Amino acid sequence: MKLLKRTSLAIMLGCTLLSSGLQASGSFSGGSASGLQNTYTLGKSVFHRKLVCSSCPLAGQELNRDSANKLIHQVEGSASVQQVLSGKERKAVIHYIQKRFPTG
Repeated sequence: MKLLKRTSLAIMLGCTLLSSGLQASGSFSGGSASGLQNTYTLGKSVFHRKLVCSSCPLAGQELNRDSANKLIHQVEGSASVQQVLSGKERKAVIHYIQKRFPTG
């Protein structure tokens, strides 16, 4: 019986210690992210899932320092982009691009 209690305690302790040290990789920390971090994360996700995928309005576009301003103008003014994204998503994508490649 002592062995069972010790084993259970060891498993519980190990799970507790391991779970507190695990975090997913990414640009920011998990659930306690501030509003700006949430905006960045949303923008990054929307950019890749709704704008540059193979069947998306900006398919084939690459995000780099040279294309950042062009992409911002497309997000702001392209009718095809406006059909796909909500206003909140457009703002988040612009925020993501500007944080990824700051100007000035």
